[in-house]
Amino acid sequence: MRRIASLITIIFCASVVFAQSDDNSISVASFKKLENDLTARTQKKIDQNGEPCALIKVSVQSDGFIFEGDGLGIVTTVPKIEEGEYWVYVPRGAKYLTVKHKTLGILRQYAYPVKIEQQCTYEMRLSHKKIETEGNYLIINVEPKESSIYIDDEKLDPEIKSPFLQTGIHTYRIECDNYVTKTGTITISKSERFNLDITLEHAKGYLTVNYKPDGTDVLVDGKAVGKTPLRIRIESGEHNLTLKNNLYIEENQTVKVTRDGEIQITGELKRIPSGYIKVKTNVRGALIYIDDKQVGKKHGVFEVPAGTHTVHISKPGLIEKTQAADVVAGKTYKVIAKEQLPDASVRREHRRADRREARERSRSEKQDARAAEKQQNYDERVGKRYMSTGIRGFIGGGLHFAPDATEFVDGIKADDSNSDEMKHPNAAGNGVHVSVSLGNNMKPFWYLGVGASYVYMATGTNRYGWSVPVYLDNRIEMFNRRISPFVALRLGAGVPCYTGNNSYNACGFYFSPSAGMRIGNYSFGLSYTNNMPIGEKSFKAPQIISVGVTYDIGGRGK
Repeated sequence: MRRIASLITIIFCASVVFAQSDDNSISVASFKKLENDLTARTQKKIDQNGEPCALIKVSVQSDGFIFEGDGLGIVTTVPKIEEGEYWVYVPRGAKYLTVKHKTLGILRQYAYPVKIEQQCTYEMRLSHKKIETEGNYLIINVEPKESSIYIDDEKLDPEIKSPFLQTGIHTYRIECDNYVTKTGTITISKSERFNLDITLEHAKGYLTVNYKPDGTDVLVDGKAVGKTPLRIRIESGEHNLTLKNNLYIEENQTVKVTRDGEIQITGELKRIPSGYIKVKTNVRGALIYIDDKQVGKKHGVFEVPAGTHTVHISKPGLIEKTQAADVVAGKTYKVIAKEQLPDASVRREHRRADRREARERSRSEKQDARAAEKQQNYDERVGKRYMSTGIRGFIGGGLHFAPDATEFVDGIKADDSNSDEMKHPNAAGNGVHVSVSLGNNMKPFWYLGVGASYVYMATGTNRYGWSVPVYLDNRIEMFNRRISPFVALRLGAGVPCYTGNNSYNACGFYFSPSAGMRIGNYSFGLSYTNNMPIGEKSFKAPQIISVGVTYDIGGRGK
């Protein structure tokens, strides 16, 4: 009979241990008392009756478990995820435990097979079936810790730090009082865990302080933020507001700023009864301190709160005096401090030093004034003389002729058809030209632009020779006045406009220096152009001297 009773007890315990799950996903593999484990004593917890608790170390294979006790309840649960455990503290005499998991299901009212005693440690090993749903654990690290976490609009239990989520896209929302809510999406994959690391930004609101008198110092949580009247943006929540002003009673308030809200503080500080301290000394440059704060030099009348104050007058080597002043409201307390050095020679040396210091200060001030005046005059001269920056351009035209017509003709007489040049050699290379340039004034006094011109020869079949050169125009003006000399340099390349049977290829590089005089918007100048031809049929000696006039179409400055 004893064997039969023992067998029945074993079968009953096994049935309790292995068969108390709603869907058999969670089960208890073993439950035993750890006789040599003193954790419940060394890291003890006290229940609501003031008695030490028992500790159940629940060994698990995953995270996300929630534990509920019987009528006696659970004192606290400490997740030990890194160690694969949960520490569940329960009162002595507890009868059963309920285990919940969002994915694995619920093990309801598991009855302890042994008596639960205070300050004793027990081990409970859980096992569960393999999770058939594909997914992974979400590792959550959120600041502040008290934030509410919502996954797919469902609030997460605060004790669950690593929930198991199905593969795919999920939404999250992190909320906390006085913080800006953070939302977003996460993608859970089967291959690796997703870390959700979020620090919420502190929400802010506005604080307006209109306290009289104006200029009152405003401190928020002990930190100076400005003077009244004041409007600032600060973090939402409760803050200590301090208002300070000399001769007024300090005021302290607690203000609560809401998210994106505005709170206005108005009022007037109460004035403290005050009197005056009048200080007089015959020592030039002596510094006056009242309550260790410098307030003036040599002489002065200073308003202070009624009461006792310390007056200190100091100039090293001449005077050091400290005196207590009992100030009565509405009255003036006088402090007189005379020079205290008995040695007349030392006094004279100090006076000479004071005079030297005054002369040096006067000399320095005059030098600074002269330097400022000189700089102002220089700026005015520069403003009158030099151009300012701005878009500018020129349209011009003129006459040109070859300085050595004979050499000019020699360069083209290889073609027998050029009879016109041969008959009129003195006219060869003569003609007219028009040009246009567009660029920008570059301070202080020069212009840089790009232009083109058309050149027309007066005689012969080569009248269309050296034409349409494209050039870089660099013009330097000496003054920014109505009448001003200038020099210029053009660098470019000539391109033939016409290449008929009787025309020579006029391609070539050239440079052209020029000089002249600007009168108003017109410029009159003389230039010399030397072409460096390309090809055998180009002009061999196309030096040209030009006279012309240009019209200023841009902003020349003043």
